[in-house]
Amino acid sequence: MSEPGRPPNLRGCRAKIEWARRHFDTFKGHVDTFFAQNPYVAAVRSDPEGSRYLVRIQNPPRMPSDEWALLIGDCVHNLRSALDYLVWEMAGADPQDRTTMFPIFIDAQRYRGDAHIRLRKAPEEVQAVIEKLQPYHCGPCKYWTPPTNISCSPSPL
Repeated sequence: MSEPGRPPNLRGCRAKIEWARRHFDTFKGHVDTFFAQNPYVAAVRSDPEGSRYLVRIQNPPRMPSDEWALLIGDCVHNLRSALDYLVWEMAGADPQDRTTMFPIFIDAQRYRGDAHIRLRKAPEEVQAVIEKLQPYHCGPCKYWTPPTNISCSPSPL
């Protein structure tokens, strides 16, 4: 357990954010280079009534999506880890603590039911700030909807 009253050590948190920034900068460099070397040619047509346009990319080059996905995944993972590390530090940085982390819920009811497990060692003022930052305060999520039917099948490696 950390010393009582010691300020949180945020070096690890900052390092994770910096590492995420490096991954993002690398990703951005790859994207910029890709599009500079592979300009897209678009063909534009209007429909017969002239009320809409159809845009088609001609001979689109194959994007290096696997590499880009890994870079973005590393970036997001490090940012997520920085949030967990921050809460763990604010909760006392107990090396034996394996449950404290930054909960993220898009549903208020699930937050109220489950977040206390992840935040029970964090000070109340930290818990209050985290609750205010939850995505469910923004209304229905227009960027992501949880799947209602998930089917998993083995994929070849």
